[in-house]
Amino acid sequence: MRTLPLLAAAVGALICASAPAKAAVNIVQNPGFENTNPANGVIADWTSAPYATSWFGTSGLGGGNPTPPPGGGSYFASTGCDTSPCDLSQTLTTTAGTKYSLSFLFNPGQGAVLSNAETKVFWDGTQVADIVGGLKAWKSYTISGLVGAGSDTLTFEGLHEVAWNGVDNVFVGAPGPVPGAGVEGLAALTLAAFCVRLRHA
Repeated sequence: MRTLPLLAAAVGALICASAPAKAAVNIVQNPGFENTNPANGVIADWTSAPYATSWFGTSGLGGGNPTPPPGGGSYFASTGCDTSPCDLSQTLTTTAGTKYSLSFLFNPGQGAVLSNAETKVFWDGTQVADIVGGLKAWKSYTISGLVGAGSDTLTFEGLHEVAWNGVDNVFVGAPGPVPGAGVEGLAALTLAAFCVRLRHA
């Protein structure tokens, strides 16, 4: 009888289909800005413009903010300049057509109000977030549905006329495939074949 092998295949397929999804992998390099040279202010893997360095620190933003910064690290980065916007960017290797999710921690800094502090986030030149003013606190932001083109540039652009803002723990990733998701149909077909086999036994 082939009933037992069919039943075993069905059970095995259902077990695989019920396995948990794989966690997304962060494709951002130096996401917590921990690879930073305190001597010259250079943050590895990130590009700062118009200046070659980006402000960073360990003692909070404008005084009175969390220290050390979120994530248990020693550094965060700032995107703020006081006369014209400063950019902090990184070009990411992505998979064309895949949708990615971006998350990061942001602190507008002491004294940030609607008229003197604004930070924009861009994906390949398209604005995907605009943070104006804000309370002096670290807050988590998430932006979903960013479509990869194979090579994509993530940019934080800030203009702050007060104590500087902070960015930390940047994450860009695509949800991993669900192990066994493709065998759900196989499991159903196997179970159907098993039932038919029983009816004709």
